[in-house]
Amino acid sequence: PPAAHLELLFSAIKHPYLQFIRTVSFDTDQGYSVIVQPFSSKGSLRDLIYGASPLETNPKSASAPRLRGRPLSATAIAKYGRQVLEALLFLKLKGFPPCLHLHVGNVIVYSRLCRLSGYEQTLLGLEPKLKKAYRRNESDAEVILFGHLVYEMATGIALPKNASRLADADYRVCKASADVVALLKFIFPDENEERRYPTVTELAQSVFFEQFKPKEIDLFDASAVTIPSAGKALLKAVKKGKPASTGSRRSSKRESGPLYPDPDPPSESSRPASVASSSRPSSTRPPSSKAKPKKTAFGDE
Repeated sequence: PPAAHLELLFSAIKHPYLQFIRTVSFDTDQGYSVIVQPFSSKGSLRDLIYGASPLETNPKSASAPRLRGRPLSATAIAKYGRQVLEALLFLKLKGFPPCLHLHVGNVIVYSRLCRLSGYEQTLLGLEPKLKKAYRRNESDAEVILFGHLVYEMATGIALPKNASRLADADYRVCKASADVVALLKFIFPDENEERRYPTVTELAQSVFFEQFKPKEIDLFDASAVTIPSAGKALLKAVKKGKPASTGSRRSSKRESGPLYPDPDPPSESSRPASVASSSRPSSTRPPSSKAKPKKTAFGDE
């Protein structure tokens, strides 16, 4: 059944900048899917920008569209942005559709790196954030969403959901360095400019992101990650507009662990990091833990 194919696919996906999926649970009677991922005490990029904690009951980051957060430095934008781009390039290499659920809340922050989550949501048939761009061109939509992420890191302000270009007013509130402004202008054509959006590859090779060399990528061999045939068939079906059907109610906890250990190991009990629901979405926050983070290959600096 497709549910088993999803489990095989997720267990095969291992990358230093992708959030590993520990457990997949489906309940078609209630109309939801639960994805359990490692917990980071640092939260997401959204938490970092808006000064929130992932353990808060009513985090300030939940009001992000109405708040102005703390802009990140150009160095941090280059680091996190390049890591997200490397994750997107890997997903494309392995046959995944464009990541249309890319936003600051789906980028999980660890001690010295970030990991992209939400890449599984397209496989489950969830509506993308940027619907207008999604209808026009999925690859463009992915780049536009990445531009949203860069803008929010640079200004502490979230762009309107359907914004596919930046107006003069958007640049006026951007107090970032000239290099960051140049990057935004490279991503977003001017209002009266007719040109295509850059590709993810072109962004990764741009002058701005070339300054950050991800050392984890030097140790990573993408060719060693093999997608099972059932997973490949599932990805092809999703690209044709057929999201995965979970079949009957089931819950599965995979035994295999990630190729890359968590930089900030969670407490012994894993808790749901996201809930994908077609009828009544909900979310569960992990409890706090006093366990000390262990040093790993990707540990604290």
